[in-house]
Amino acid sequence: MDNSIQDLLRQFNEPLNYFAGISAAQTLLPENILQFHRTRQLETEKEIHHRFVLIFVIREPGHVIVDGDLLPLKPGQGILIFPYQSHYYTRFSTPENVSWLFTTFELREVSLLQPLKGIPFTFNEFEQEKLINLIRIFGSWYEENQSDGSEAPLELGLLLISLIKRQQTDVKGLSFKSGPDHPDRQFIQRVMNYVYANIEKSINIADLAEAIAISQSRLRTRFREAINISLGEFIRRTRIQRACALLHNSDLPVSRIADKCGFGSIYSFSRSFRQVTLRSPSDFRKRLKQ
Repeated sequence: MDNSIQDLLRQFNEPLNYFAGISAAQTLLPENILQFHRTRQLETEKEIHHRFVLIFVIREPGHVIVDGDLLPLKPGQGILIFPYQSHYYTRFSTPENVSWLFTTFELREVSLLQPLKGIPFTFNEFEQEKLINLIRIFGSWYEENQSDGSEAPLELGLLLISLIKRQQTDVKGLSFKSGPDHPDRQFIQRVMNYVYANIEKSINIADLAEAIAISQSRLRTRFREAINISLGEFIRRTRIQRACALLHNSDLPVSRIADKCGFGSIYSFSRSFRQVTLRSPSDFRKRLKQ
């Protein structure tokens, strides 16, 4: 050991500046970390939340719809969902085999993780090791009360930094092979493309059905079978999620946000927003600032 350290130290010279050293790659660590394991068909969450969601697929490949893109995920792969980011889970071919790990957390500087937005990735050996360490720490804190879990932010921070560095230096390092094709891939993507292209307008189901050459009744039935929520609810939630993001990330007036999210009036926007979030848009923004 001493010889190894001695060999390494031979490369060191006196520093040119005794007060300028290595800066932290990230100035803030993740906070309020929670983990849970899903072993059943994943349902779309009813609540719209402000937390990051890091998904890791252990068993049973599946698809996640993120901001209108249908993305396949295989075992060993994952994706990072951002606060208020629109996301849905499609039905799994064998729901009884599902084994997906979810790590949710908060981060004050959302922009730090921007390089990972909307990009599925394959966890390398180091990142899987950090994830395993995090599971052990969280389990000890949650079930056994044997630790305060103070190491968790560091382990998760190292995992996220590794993912970001690979994204910034080697796009291939995060590449993933397409998972099993979804039987409704083309249908789902066409519906998503239409909704997101017209999100600032009043979306008419009849026009949507005509655009993708399908009857209205078949459109509604097929969409619910694929996504497990109604088409109308999907459109409404997508609008509200976009509104939440704009209230959080911009200073646009509420009336302008209502327009950009396809609501015909500030009244209809406030009513729909309160139904989903249980708060008015103004109160929602006020709580965010606090």
